[in-house]
Amino acid sequence: MKLTNDILKKLRREYRQGVEESVEFLLNGNVEKAKENLEKAQLYSQILGSQSHRSQRAWSFVLAFCCLLIAGFALVLRVPTTPVAIDLVAKGVAFSTVDPSFRAEVRGKECYVDNIDTIWSMNPLPKAPDQRAILISMKGRGIVLNDITPSMPVRLELEQSNDELAIYIKADTVRGTLSILEGSVELHETTRLIAGQKVPSVYFFEAFAPHMGNDPVKLAANTNVSWRLSGFSVDSLVFFEENPPGSGQLESTILSGKIRLPESSRQLEIREGEMLHMMIRQCQRLLVSQDTNRIRVRFEGLVAKLTAGVKRSEINYMPTYLEYVYHNQQMAFFWSCILFVWTLLWGVKNALVK
Repeated sequence: MKLTNDILKKLRREYRQGVEESVEFLLNGNVEKAKENLEKAQLYSQILGSQSHRSQRAWSFVLAFCCLLIAGFALVLRVPTTPVAIDLVAKGVAFSTVDPSFRAEVRGKECYVDNIDTIWSMNPLPKAPDQRAILISMKGRGIVLNDITPSMPVRLELEQSNDELAIYIKADTVRGTLSILEGSVELHETTRLIAGQKVPSVYFFEAFAPHMGNDPVKLAANTNVSWRLSGFSVDSLVFFEENPPGSGQLESTILSGKIRLPESSRQLEIREGEMLHMMIRQCQRLLVSQDTNRIRVRFEGLVAKLTAGVKRSEINYMPTYLEYVYHNQQMAFFWSCILFVWTLLWGVKNALVK
């Protein structure tokens, strides 16, 4: 017979009534009748006790399972964002930004700007016919390429090889200034020289997306002094390139570097050729500079994704919740462990006791 809730309620009622009647019989001196009622009440109690123990065992199983489930989630689930500090040396890097404070400056002994639309200065220069892309090149002393101001959003790709720095800018509009103290200046349309000067001057250039087609503005300089880009935030950092172009095969540009994860007290070594993927949530500090004919990138900020390692075998280095609590909330981790162990053992004990 199945013990339904109605039957159990009736048994509890009969049990209470039997105990109350036994007390009355004892007070009236009717011991035999009191014993009879108590024996009946004990039968009710045994039935109710067995049912209560069965229910308690079920809840103990549930409690023990919940403890294991919570521990499993803490081991597997990862925090949504984590701070990271990156110091890498690479052959090239690409980044995108919407920070209007972005400015760039490059100095060198030889410099050119390709695929631009308009150039003007104190000395008249011709405009490229039919709005075709033109190139201005300089050789000499005191060459400065500065106040490079693209419209937002913008994507930049930097490549450093030997002494030459190349910057590719993809934006709707790119403006900048190119000045020379002493040397020669040449203006080209395709491969044809259309102007040449040998006087100190300052030149202003501008490029528009409709005239650029699929080709970005290219700034190149043979740098004899160090250069750096800083003071702005980025939305993405990319350390791989398509090689060969158009093949769809990605190749890492990383040569070496370190990644530090403060929330999990980990420091990772990145070797040459390893891949790095990040999803930036907040850029707190960025410095891109020259490092012995290579590009050095220092980044600090919050990321929502961080994987690194050999291609197609990258490891997810986002900290789990357990790592986060262990390294950042020691007291909370200690008492959580105590509570977890006690609850788990209590649940197992009650589930196994017959």
